[in-house]
Amino acid sequence: MSLTSQPAAYKDCYALFELAIRTPGGVRAPVGTSAQAQTFQMRMNMARKLQRDMSRRIYAPDSHLYDTSEFDSYQVTIAEADDGEYWVYVRPHGRLDVIAAAEPISYTEPAVLQLEQHKELTFNADEQQSDLE
Repeated sequence: MSLTSQPAAYKDCYALFELAIRTPGGVRAPVGTSAQAQTFQMRMNMARKLQRDMSRRIYAPDSHLYDTSEFDSYQVTIAEADDGEYWVYVRPHGRLDVIAAAEPISYTEPAVLQLEQHKELTFNADEQQSDLE
């Protein structure tokens, strides 16, 4: 299946990406059958590719925006629900639950103090050999 390279054909895809950006955990949308879900997933990825193509025309190669899409940090996956309907999920890459649970470390915690006092272990083959004899 060939997809069009006209950005205007992907308004629904861009709208779903925008909604995912505004929602911390991402979003999902029902898309019908497995074939429809795969087609929609391809369209989402093509929309992202078209943004990258556009950024190569707009920005200089040394710009951090060159060859990027604002949606590159999102993954588009497919899942089947219990009722047989397929959903497209648009979620941020990475483990947001880990980031949300992150805590600062106090230098006075015992584990940190132990790490600071840790000395590098050395291995002396001659000493090990004499121990065996």
